[in-house]
Amino acid sequence: IIAASAFIQNHECWSQVVGHLQSITGIALASIAEFSYAILTHSVGANTPGRQQSIPPHLAARALKTVASSNT
Repeated sequence: IIAASAFIQNHECWSQVVGHLQSITGIALASIAEFSYAILTHSVGANTPGRQQSIPPHLAARALKTVASSNT
């Protein structure tokens, strides 16, 4: 929940928040990214207007993980 909130508030600092969460909890970055994706898609809906299929969770988690690793 903290990671998803950080992404909404300021995605530029998201990787730093995820890094802190990982070091505090020991939860893998990929797991934090996947759970963040689940929260975000549930909050805003899985589909956007004009789009029939949502992004598969593993691809979105990979994108979030890429953001996390590129900003550290």
